[in-house]
Amino acid sequence: MNRVLGGALLALLVAGCATVSPSPSESQRPSREPLLRLAIADLAVDYPSAWAVHTDMPRLTGFGQPLAILGTLPWGPCDETDVNCHFAQRLGPGQIDVQVVAVSGAGTDLCARATLPIPSTPAGPTRTMLRIHGRPAILLVYPWSGQDYYRADAEKVWSIAIDGTVRRWVVVDARYRRPGDDEFSAELDALIASLAMPKAVPGEQGPGDCGSPFPTPGT
Repeated sequence: MNRVLGGALLALLVAGCATVSPSPSESQRPSREPLLRLAIADLAVDYPSAWAVHTDMPRLTGFGQPLAILGTLPWGPCDETDVNCHFAQRLGPGQIDVQVVAVSGAGTDLCARATLPIPSTPAGPTRTMLRIHGRPAILLVYPWSGQDYYRADAEKVWSIAIDGTVRRWVVVDARYRRPGDDEFSAELDALIASLAMPKAVPGEQGPGDCGSPFPTPGT
């Protein structure tokens, strides 16, 4: 996945004031690193307290708006809002970098992306249609094994439809480098499971759900 942001992305979800607080699920979690909860632009997500979080994102016009970048990869010698500078930083051993983006389909929807051709790379990806909190979602997994620009061993990209429409979705794009594969996978699974998704606005047009090849709701 190309992480360089151009100047033509539309902020359908305006990145408002971000808040960080203890996760309400912390008391139900095994004794590992404490979780914090990030709330921004009608979206909320849990993340490990050792991760840095950046929410001072540039306002863009077009089809998507970066909301937050989390993880252990240092921000680099970059201005606080210079995400392209940050995206030039390579992962060191045992580091992870996670980008959260709000996307508008601009005439298309998440359902159609299930059958779009995927750019061929030596590392795949594999594509899986699934449901997360009942909403249609697509998971791409790239087993880079250190062969991409970032020296990542793996990259996982979730695209999850917001509540009420499939013409807007949230993307969680995570790259990480060994050691720590199992821990990173567990942390990402917990992050995805903790997502509180935005809702469609009243009168928003477009289909509300996807059929095949996505799983049937409730299965």
